[in-house]
Amino acid sequence: MMVKVLTPIVGILLILVAIQFLPDVLGATHETVTDQATVTGNVTTGAGVTTGAVTLFQPLYGDAATSVVSITSTLGSDNPIPASYVSTTQALTVSGLAQSQNRILTVVHEYDATGDATGLSPVLRMLPTLIVLGLLVIVVGASMAGFRGR
Repeated sequence: MMVKVLTPIVGILLILVAIQFLPDVLGATHETVTDQATVTGNVTTGAGVTTGAVTLFQPLYGDAATSVVSITSTLGSDNPIPASYVSTTQALTVSGLAQSQNRILTVVHEYDATGDATGLSPVLRMLPTLIVLGLLVIVVGASMAGFRGR
């Protein structure tokens, strides 16, 4: 009888522990799948132009401008932020630049580090979901086994 009562409680505790460690698993998965690259580029803006493009050597992770870690400029009046990304040319458009100026932009960005292991990245991205689903299956199965034995 005591086992029937403790099984769901232990299951709930397992879920709480999993939720506690899920952010760490997500962070570790992201660090495993990505790596960082630094690219510098000379960008000149004309009159009335506040954007410029830097060509990256590695494609942005997920082809998303959110994979840009930082952009710095040698020009103090610039406030560079990623505006858009074209995956076919690997061109990152940077906005927030001062007009009619020349500067060197340094872009630090993430790219897919799994390289030739083409199936590894999707599997690692699904890992936290698989862990949560596995724990739910264990909890539901244990609860059903506990109640079935009554």
